[in-house]
Amino acid sequence: AARQSSERQIADLDRRLTQQQERKERLEAEHAEIIAATPAKNEMDELTALIASAEETYNHASSAFDAAELARAESDARFQTASESLQSAQRGFSQLTAEADALRRVLKNGQEGYQPVIDLLNVETGLEKALAVALGDDLQAALDGTAPIYWRELPEYTAATSLPGNARPLAQSVQGPRALSRILTQIGIVDSAAEAEGLMAQLQPGQCLVTLDGGAWRWDGLVVSPNAENAEAIRLQQKNRLAELETEITTAENLLDSARNAETEAREARSAAIDAVNAARQAFRAAEEELNGHRRRHTTLSNQLTQVTAKLSSLTTSIENAGQEIESLNDQLALARSLFAALPETTAAREKIATLKTSLTEGRETLANQQAAYAEILRAGDARQRRLGQISSDVESWNGRVERVEQRLTELHERITQAKDVIERLAERPAQIEQEKQSLMSHISEAETKRREAADILQTSENHANELQRNLRAVEAELSDAREARAMAQASVNTTQHTQSGIEATINEKFQSTPEALVSKLELNTAELDDVEALQSKLERLLRERDNMGPVNLRAEVESQEISDKMTLMQTERDDLVQAIEKLREGINKLNKEARERLLNAFDTVNTQFQRLFTRLFNGGSAHLKLIEADDPLESGLEIYAQPPGKKLSVLSLLSGGEQTLTSIALIFGMFLTNPAPICVLDEVDAPLDESNVDRFCTLLEDLTKETNTRFMIITHHRMTMARMDRLYGVTMSERGVSQLVSVDLSQHELQLDQAA
Repeated sequence: AARQSSERQIADLDRRLTQQQERKERLEAEHAEIIAATPAKNEMDELTALIASAEETYNHASSAFDAAELARAESDARFQTASESLQSAQRGFSQLTAEADALRRVLKNGQEGYQPVIDLLNVETGLEKALAVALGDDLQAALDGTAPIYWRELPEYTAATSLPGNARPLAQSVQGPRALSRILTQIGIVDSAAEAEGLMAQLQPGQCLVTLDGGAWRWDGLVVSPNAENAEAIRLQQKNRLAELETEITTAENLLDSARNAETEAREARSAAIDAVNAARQAFRAAEEELNGHRRRHTTLSNQLTQVTAKLSSLTTSIENAGQEIESLNDQLALARSLFAALPETTAAREKIATLKTSLTEGRETLANQQAAYAEILRAGDARQRRLGQISSDVESWNGRVERVEQRLTELHERITQAKDVIERLAERPAQIEQEKQSLMSHISEAETKRREAADILQTSENHANELQRNLRAVEAELSDAREARAMAQASVNTTQHTQSGIEATINEKFQSTPEALVSKLELNTAELDDVEALQSKLERLLRERDNMGPVNLRAEVESQEISDKMTLMQTERDDLVQAIEKLREGINKLNKEARERLLNAFDTVNTQFQRLFTRLFNGGSAHLKLIEADDPLESGLEIYAQPPGKKLSVLSLLSGGEQTLTSIALIFGMFLTNPAPICVLDEVDAPLDESNVDRFCTLLEDLTKETNTRFMIITHHRMTMARMDRLYGVTMSERGVSQLVSVDLSQHELQLDQAA
C-alpha cells in the first residue's frame, strides 16, 4: 500500500511539475514577446537627442525672430530719418529753384533780339554799385551792330593814361567783352569819397573814380552821390545772386540725389528687414511644430514604455513564482522517490504472509487507519511547507514592492512640494499679467487718444500751413513782380534824371544858363512841347502803377517762421507719440509671446492626457487635438479628432452620441489632470452611455481617485454608477411637502460584509 501510495504521489508530482514548467515557458515566451514589441531604448535616446536639437533650433529661431524684429524697427527708424532728410532736401532745392526762377524772370532781357552787355559781365561781389554808377545806361547797350545802341570793339590805347593816386582799374575786377576794355581801364576804384575828392582834379578826359558804396567822380566835374539809387547795380547784384544760386542749386541737387539714394536704400533695407522678419517667423513656427511633434512622440513612447514595464514586472513576478513552485515540486518529487526506493521489496514479505496472515489480520485495520492518518498528515505537512515557501516568497516580493512604493511616495511628496511652490508662484503671475495688460491697454488708449488729437491738430495745422504757403507764394509772386516793376521804374527815373543832369550840364556849358532861364530867354511854352507831355504821361502812369501795387506784407517772413516753428513742435510731439506706440507694441508682443508659449505648453500637456485617457476609455483607438484657422495660437480655433477602434479618423461632430460623450469625458479629465482640483462635480455625464461604457467610465474614475487626491461628486440616475460609488446621497419625501436627505456609506457596508464573512 505504501508503494502504491508513493507511486500515486510521484505521478501526481510529475503531472504538477509538467504543468508548472509549461506555465513558466508560456510566461517566458510572453515576456520575450513583450520585450520584442517594447519601444527600443535607442529610439527613445534618438528622440531625446532630436528633442534637444529641436529645442536648440527653437531657441535659435526665437532669437533670430527677436533680432529680425529689432532690425526691422531699426530699419523703420532709418527709413523715417532718410524720408525726413529727403523732404528737407526737396524743400531746400525747391526754395533755391523758385528764387532762381524769380531772378531769371527779373533779369530777362526786355529788348527783343538784342542782349545788353550787362548780361555778359562778371563782376566781383561788392563792386556792382561801382560798375553801375560808372557806366549807367551804357550797360543796356548791346554788342550787335544792328542794335540802336551798341558797343563797338576798338583797339586798345597805344599809350594808356594811368589813373591818379592809388586808384586801381575796374578792369582787374570785371570780366566782360573786349569792347568794354577801353572804358574799364579808365575807371578807377578808390577806398573812400575823401580820396576821390582829392584825386578828382587829376583825372584825365574819359576817366572816372568810383567807390564801393556807389559814388562816382567824373573827369568833367560830374559827381554822383552814393545815396543815389541805381537800377543797373541792383541788376548786377541780382545777376551775382543768380550765379550763387546756381552753385547752391547744384550743391542742393547733389544733396537731393544723395538723400533720394539714401531713402531708396533705407526703403530697400526696410523691405529686406520685413522679409527677414517673415522668414524668421516661418522658421520659428516650423521649429515650434517640429519640437511639439517630437515631444508628442516621446510622450507616446514613454506611456507605452510605462505600461509595458508594469506588465513585464507582473510577468517577472509570475515567472519567479513559477520557478519557486517548480523547485518545490522537484524537492517533493525527489523526496517521494527516495521514500519509494527505501521501501522494502515485497517478495520476501509475500513468503511470510502465509505464516503471519493470522496475526496480521488483527492489526491490519489499525495499521490501515494509522497509515491513512499518517498519509493525511504527510500531505498536510507538504501542503503547509509549500504554502510557507510561497508565503515567504510573497513576503519578500511585497517587501520589495513596499520599498519601491515608499521611494515612489518620497519622490511624489517632493514633486508635490515643488509643484505647490510652482503653483504658489504661478498663482500670482496671472494677476500681475492682467495688471500689466490693463496698464498697457490704458496707456495704449491714452496714446491712441493723444495720437488722434495730435493727428487732428496736425491735419488742421497742415491745412492752415498749406493755405499760408499758397498765400505766401502768391504774395512772393506779387512782391517779385512789384520789385521788378519798381526796379524798372526806378531805372527809368534814374535814367531820366541822369539824362536831365546831362542836358542841364550841356545847357550850362553851351549857354551859361539854367534850363528855366533858357526857357524864359527863348520865351517857349513848355505845355506845347510833345516830349514834355510824353514825359508827364509816363510819370503819371508810373505813379499809378506804384499806387496799384499796394502795401507790402513785411511780416510774411515772420509769420512763415512762426508756422515753421509750430510745425516743428508738432512733428516732435508726433515722433514722441510714435515712439510711445512702438514701446507699447513691443510690450504687447512680449506678452503675446509669453502667452503663446504657455498656451502651446498647456495644449501639449492636455493633448497628451487626452490621448492617454481616450485610449483607456475606448480600449484602443486614437485621438488628438489640433489648432486650426490661424497660424497664431492666440487666434486659432480648436478641433477634436477621434478614431474609435474599428472606425476612421473623423471630427467630433461625426461620432455617435455615446462616442461624443466618452471623447468629451476624456478631454475634460485630460484638462483636469493638467491642473487637478480638490473637488470635481459631474452632472449626468453618464446619461448618454450604455452599460459597458458606464463601466469604463466608473473604472476611470476609480483610477483617477487613486492617481489624484480629488473627491468626485457625481449627480446621476444610473444604477451601475451608484453601485460603484463610495457614498450615496438621495432626497426622499416621507410626507407630502417634507423632503429628507438620505445617505448610505457603501464602503463601510462592504467592510462589514467582509468582517461578517
